[in-house]
Amino acid sequence: MDHKLTEMGNQSASFTNPEYIGESEEDEFPSRAIYEQKNLIDEHDQLDRKVNELKLKLVVLQIQTRHQKQTIENLKLQSSQKLSFSQSIKKTIMVAARESLQSQTPDTFPDHLISQIFAPFADDEKLNDHFKNMDYELKQIVQKMCRHAYESQKPFLKDTISEKIKKLKQRLIQKYEDQLDRQKESQQRNALAMKQKCFDLLKQFLLTDCQDESCNEDYIKKLEALYEQEILKK
Repeated sequence: MDHKLTEMGNQSASFTNPEYIGESEEDEFPSRAIYEQKNLIDEHDQLDRKVNELKLKLVVLQIQTRHQKQTIENLKLQSSQKLSFSQSIKKTIMVAARESLQSQTPDTFPDHLISQIFAPFADDEKLNDHFKNMDYELKQIVQKMCRHAYESQKPFLKDTISEKIKKLKQRLIQKYEDQLDRQKESQQRNALAMKQKCFDLLKQFLLTDCQDESCNEDYIKKLEALYEQEILKK
C-alpha cells in the first residue's frame, strides 16, 4: 500500500484511519466538475456577448443600407424632376419666343421683345428689370440705326436683330443644358460612391465579423465582381 503524506510529512487521515480511505479523491471530482462547469458558463456568456455584438452590427448595417437606398431613390427622383422641369422651361421659352416674334411688326419692333420672350419669368423682379433694360438698350440701338439709314437698312437690321435674339436664346438654352448635364454627372458620381460605400461596409463585415467559412477572399472577389456588373447596368 502506498503511504500518503501530508505537507508536514505526516500520514494523511485516509492512511491512518481506514474510514477516510478514498474520500479525498472523491472530494476532488465535484470541485473539478464545478470548475469546468464555471468555465463553460463563462465561455457561453462570452459567445452570447459576441453574438449580440454581431446582431447589433447587422442591424446597424441594415439601417445604413436602407438609408442609402432611400437616398439613392431620392436622388433619382430629384434628377427626374429636374429633367422634367428643364424640358418644361425649354418648351415654355420656345413658345414664348415664337409668339413674341409673331406679334412684332416693323413698326413695333423691338418693343418689349425680350420681356415677352421671358414673360414666364416675370415673377422674378431682378430678372424682369434686367429684361426691361435689355429691351430699352435694344430699342435705343434700333432707333439710332434707323435715324441714320432707316429705309436702306431696314431689312438688314431686322435680320441682324433676329439673329442676335436667336443667338441669345441659344446661349441661354445651351447654358442651362450644360448646367443640367453637370448636375446629372455629379448625381451619378454621388450615387456610385454611395453604392461603393455600401459594398465596402458589407465587405468589411464579411471579412471581419462573419463566422461562415465560405466568406473567404475568393467569395468576396466574386461578390465584388457581381456587384460591379450590377452597378454598370444601372
